[in-house]
Amino acid sequence: MEDKVCCVTFHVENKTNKDVDCIYICGNHAKLGNWNPAKALKVKKENGVFRIVRRFNEGETLEYKVLCKPNWEGVDKGMWGEEIVNHTVVVESATQSEVTVYNWRQN
Repeated sequence: MEDKVCCVTFHVENKTNKDVDCIYICGNHAKLGNWNPAKALKVKKENGVFRIVRRFNEGETLEYKVLCKPNWEGVDKGMWGEEIVNHTVVVESATQSEVTVYNWRQN
């Protein structure tokens, strides 16, 4: 029996004071770069929104960070600049993962 493939929509809102044209989603899956920022999923801003859809096997747990550049100096931070846990999503049918970025490590 084949694994069921589901679409995951990543939606990232940039509430920082740094305007960027693209962001990178870097995580624990090959499609997210396997934690290698140089291989992270690049997402361009369209109509003021960072949104991209990718397919993953149902039941997979994805962990990821959002970067403003393809290295760890651009990783997302919390509202007061603090370290935050990885963003996590379990893949199910029509999964949405919404993240709001308040700060980047390096502005």
